[in-house]
Amino acid sequence: MIRTTSGGEHPTRAGFSRRDFLRVSALGALGAGLTRHAEARAAGAPCRSVILLWMQGGMSHLDTFDPKPDAPSEIRGRFGVIPTNVPGIRLSEHMRGLAQVADKTVFIRSMHHPEGMHERGMSYMLSGLPPCPTTPAPSIGAIVSKELGPRDGVPPYVTIPGTSFTAALGCLGPGYLDAGCQPLRVTSDESGERFHAKDLRERWTLEALDLTKEPLKQRDAYGRAGIGLKCLLARRLVEAGVRFVTVDEDGWDHHYRAFDALERRLPAFDRAVSALIRDLGERGLLKTTMVLFMTEFGRTPRINREAGRDHWSTVFSVFAAGGGLRGGQVVGSSDKLGESPASNPITPEDLIRTVYRQLGIDADKRYAQTSLGRPMNILDGGHVIRELV
Repeated sequence: MIRTTSGGEHPTRAGFSRRDFLRVSALGALGAGLTRHAEARAAGAPCRSVILLWMQGGMSHLDTFDPKPDAPSEIRGRFGVIPTNVPGIRLSEHMRGLAQVADKTVFIRSMHHPEGMHERGMSYMLSGLPPCPTTPAPSIGAIVSKELGPRDGVPPYVTIPGTSFTAALGCLGPGYLDAGCQPLRVTSDESGERFHAKDLRERWTLEALDLTKEPLKQRDAYGRAGIGLKCLLARRLVEAGVRFVTVDEDGWDHHYRAFDALERRLPAFDRAVSALIRDLGERGLLKTTMVLFMTEFGRTPRINREAGRDHWSTVFSVFAAGGGLRGGQVVGSSDKLGESPASNPITPEDLIRTVYRQLGIDADKRYAQTSLGRPMNILDGGHVIRELV
């Protein structure tokens, strides 16, 4: 049966908020003992790496992971609904690959936040901190880089960019952390199968970034272009020892003729992501590698006059697989029209605190001195989503 759950555990906190931190004087630098403590936490954590599938623009929840087949036509859209390999969980007809790995996946259908603009929604979802124009927040990957550092000399944080403005806005960057937490950006040649990183020539790079070393059958499974090659590269980077990989793909801002665009794009997305989850599982890597899908918000339940959907952050969907999470379930729900959370509303703080927990990172840690010249903490509030762990 489908499991739609609620509740969660609130972590113990010292009673300080971000505002409180700004009032106190800067503390001394972190000692070596705290560094060793962070390393020990990470060593015993269930998750060793994260692949973030960042779909910039705001992917529609109603036409993918939270369909409403019983809603009026102006809400449900023109896509049908299919069953998955978990009884009770249904997805859009264009999610056929994900339907076959639903037993490994947890779908969160009650994500919400108040930010309906791209820039602010991206900042919030990629950091877990409410956007603030004077306080650039570090991305999840930057925190992972800061806290866990390189593994066997391999860069800890790599991003495979699209043509979006995500990186240009700094939403994937170090924020108030030092520049050393900036992601290594890799780009492809004209063939799309050989990637490179500027001024980086270590052996791991030459091996991991060359997709021609993969069997043709494997490349075909992911898809021979675009997001398929990016997801395949992400798997190779995790195998090489990268702790956090962002696959950045843009173009999901469908205000106009949304269904035509989704019919073109969703099959490639579904093929690539389901292949990634299967491949990691077959290689024994899914237990320690989290595949995390996020977008800045969803789309309006009501279809607009241009056959599109507009921005909607009141409720939307994300999903994750692996990394010690409990798959085969739905956490939270939206109401019958997909307009608002109906049970267990989940915030960006909740989701990202859960990711940090799986990685062994203390989300309540305070940085004594930042590039802003004042102390900051990694997250403010939120709770670990206990249904996931």
